[in-house]
Amino acid sequence: MQVGGWRLDDRDPVARTNWALHVNGSGDEMIWLVDAGERTGDGEMTFQVKSVLVIPWDEIMPILQADPFVLNGTEACTRSGSPDPSLVVVAELAIGADDTFTGATNPVRAWQIDIDRASIDKIPVDGIECFTDPG
Repeated sequence: MQVGGWRLDDRDPVARTNWALHVNGSGDEMIWLVDAGERTGDGEMTFQVKSVLVIPWDEIMPILQADPFVLNGTEACTRSGSPDPSLVVVAELAIGADDTFTGATNPVRAWQIDIDRASIDKIPVDGIECFTDPG
């Protein structure tokens, strides 16, 4: 299992709450909305899972023209030109002429993480752009 994550806001920087975790393994790819809890005696951080999105690959794969890439809005995607850490986007990998990764294009599905409602909601992809390397 692979786990990565990003912080969604600065509501309580000391407690370090409101994280999204990207979990990949056991045949599913998921986004978890979590509150970070207290550290255990051995320094491990505990999490309380508030909501889970299982990426619906069976719906997404038939509409893709290229390999998919799951991104978050912290640095990778913008909505209406502004970074939004609450975004989760499935876009297509962009591959350059020399077969190197150049970014992600054509967002095909998007969700917004709502901390207050503890939900991950599907949203339209209109106005969402993901990074590309102009070089």
